[in-house]
Amino acid sequence: MGRIILLAGPAGAGKTTLSRFLKEGDPSRVIIHGDHFWSFLHPHTTVEKPFRLIMRSTIAAALPFAKEGYDVFIDFVTPPSFLEVFKKIAGSKEGISLYYFIIYPNVEICRTRAATRCEGRIEDYEENMRLFESFSAMTSHRIGSDDSTTEELASIVLREISSPSSSYLIQ
Repeated sequence: MGRIILLAGPAGAGKTTLSRFLKEGDPSRVIIHGDHFWSFLHPHTTVEKPFRLIMRSTIAAALPFAKEGYDVFIDFVTPPSFLEVFKKIAGSKEGISLYYFIIYPNVEICRTRAATRCEGRIEDYEENMRLFESFSAMTSHRIGSDDSTTEELASIVLREISSPSSSYLIQ
């Protein structure tokens, strides 16, 4: 069985950069970008209800890959309040390990990255502040610091998913 690795954090934290780095050159790894699921909805859909649907859909999409032995990196906001939903859905699939990592640089780093990225540019970060703050209380699953490189974060993730006693293993 493969593993499902949730790379969480606010917009602009570096989740996509990290997931792409982790996948690079390894055919046994796949990435599911949660943001892609937004394109399935009408552009004028309100956020709250579809957000829950998208969260469930990302984990559901990951399961067949993990069952076939792939390590699946889910690149999505995934606030701590959704962990029980993820555990419930993945928990019904015996033998699939579920890991949760939070990338949480300071708000100015996130704001700058979100405003300057190529896809999904966010010029007004104020709409994302509630989501940014939703990660603040869960310090146990954070990796890195404001000045951590992608390579350093990847090293932490790879070390932890290889450890049977990892504190990032949530199921």
